[in-house]
Amino acid sequence: MRAPLPRWVATFAAGTVPLAVFVGTSSGVAHWLDTGEFVAVASDLGISHPPGHPLAGLTLSFARILPLGPLAFRVALVCALAAATAAALMQRAGRHVLDALGLRETTSDVLALGATLFTVLTYSWWFQGVRPEVYALEAALSALILERAVYIESRFPLRDTHAVRVAAVAFGLALTTHHFLALLLLPALAPTMARVVLARGARPLAQAAALVAAGLMLYLYLPIRAARDPLLTLGDPTSPGRFYWVVSAAAFQGNQGDGVPLPLGERFADVIMQLLLDLHPRGSVRRYWGSTCSRVSPRRVGWACCWGWSRWCSWRDAPGSASCGTTPTRSATCCPRSWRSGCWARPGWESSSG
Repeated sequence: MRAPLPRWVATFAAGTVPLAVFVGTSSGVAHWLDTGEFVAVASDLGISHPPGHPLAGLTLSFARILPLGPLAFRVALVCALAAATAAALMQRAGRHVLDALGLRETTSDVLALGATLFTVLTYSWWFQGVRPEVYALEAALSALILERAVYIESRFPLRDTHAVRVAAVAFGLALTTHHFLALLLLPALAPTMARVVLARGARPLAQAAALVAAGLMLYLYLPIRAARDPLLTLGDPTSPGRFYWVVSAAAFQGNQGDGVPLPLGERFADVIMQLLLDLHPRGSVRRYWGSTCSRVSPRRVGWACCWGWSRWCSWRDAPGSASCGTTPTRSATCCPRSWRSGCWARPGWESSSG
């Protein structure tokens, strides 16, 4: 009987297939909105708009050493690599879930690979993987954090807290890349961290907090670099007051025009409305249908459920749709939503595999 392939092969495929797509479709020029800014940051270790994005600035600057075309294309390649890394980590997270369900290793690898490719080859994910921006790097760090959290849950109780420390380091670095998106991970991480604290005491939490704080020290790069007068130094964080203004992203908290931002009450109302839309009965039906397929549906019905529901989710979360919008920045928020669509598709694949 033929020996099964090593498990890393599926993870490698989950990263290399989208990487080939991203590289093959990356633009050789910086196009609209912030992409030109991040190319300028990469050219001279500059400082981008608040909150400064120090890790992104340093990471994108590695593009200068790549001997491949114009700088804009090289920066896009760095983003493509980050997006592909996020895809590989997503496959690992899915594999941990399926292993915990008792599936065979080969089955888990293939199903996780299918769900990953279904997700990362959507328009939302692709668009963040082919342009100079911070979102691909943030996706890679977020995927590492979530992969470690899923690993902890799937193998609880843990023999050691190494996974907690890795997630803490990644979280600290994610805060220096796009702190708002990183903070959105806290509700998902809180239950896992609570389980660890209850089982291991407060020491893992203290270690994690120290590692997060160590990652935040990277923000000190901003005033140090600004003092050398780089080509681009938006916000000029050379004094304590200017440093706080940049890191706190105060520019995006003030009024930038008529009715922007909306009054606090209206902004909370918008958040509640979006939550209700995400908890719409149609979403609940999709989740129930997927879980039912994983238990009782015949193989052919499972494939039909998988294809129909997941394609509908992908269409609903596509940039340009009512739920996702048309701007590149807003489409970045659809990467995790596309990830969610892939997770919904997974039960269908599971049922179709018998």
